[in-house]
Amino acid sequence: MKNKLIMIEGIPGSGKTTLSKRLEKFLTEKNLNVNLYNEGDIHPVDLAWTALLEKDEFEDLLKKFPKYKDIIIKNSKEENEYVLVAYSLLGIGKDEPDLVEYFKSHAVYEKNDIDEFIDVHLKRWKAFSKSCDDSVYIFECAFLQNHISKLLVQHNISTNIIKEHLANLLDSISELNPRLIYLSQENIEETINRVAKERLSPDKSKWSDWIDLAIQYVEKSEYGKVNNLTGFCGLISFLETRKDLELEVVNSHENAIMINNEDYNWDKVFEDIVKHLDL
Repeated sequence: MKNKLIMIEGIPGSGKTTLSKRLEKFLTEKNLNVNLYNEGDIHPVDLAWTALLEKDEFEDLLKKFPKYKDIIIKNSKEENEYVLVAYSLLGIGKDEPDLVEYFKSHAVYEKNDIDEFIDVHLKRWKAFSKSCDDSVYIFECAFLQNHISKLLVQHNISTNIIKEHLANLLDSISELNPRLIYLSQENIEETINRVAKERLSPDKSKWSDWIDLAIQYVEKSEYGKVNNLTGFCGLISFLETRKDLELEVVNSHENAIMINNEDYNWDKVFEDIVKHLDL
């Protein structure tokens, strides 16, 4: 297969997770070695939802929170002199605020040094491109969503700087013949209302509903404060801006395709995805 990297993007509820898993199964059945990285996984290039700990810090953490030792180890990976922990996969709720805050204090995406963030990720993408084997890699939301959320939402960085950063990331992986697939939802408000009904907390004493967390994320962000975005309408306003920026990037990349998914016809969308791959 000519496309060694397939990146699937789109707003929440567009089908990124569903279709990426289906694509993994499809390509595996064609006897290809496929590596899928969904949102929150320990990732070869992206550091969203990941805490970066020195090895002695990691050992101290396991001693301090023995109750979570096994699941922390399961969702951790040594990388050079550090240990990466995918903390969003640990199932830690409001009853462990100290542990949650500890991971956030060590999370790369929570740091305020933008130059460092851009530099670290560009180096990781370049290293990934050079070290790839003959496998096919599928990334969900690691390119557009995560970087735009960090740079635009958290720090209100100029869209020109963001587009330049994303272009540099694409250039760094050109040898992989990447295919960028964007799942477009025409009616963002309808999509988010649907997702809100689906992503309900199993225990509100530990975890808030997804929609409440999403609204809170935008309201507390630098972008949300500057643009006075509040409540459900504020979230929709941000997602509309985000989609416009994402489509600018998609339309400027020759190996990117936009697939309209407003009818949630998963079979048709999947057929369109496969049709645009260099199998």
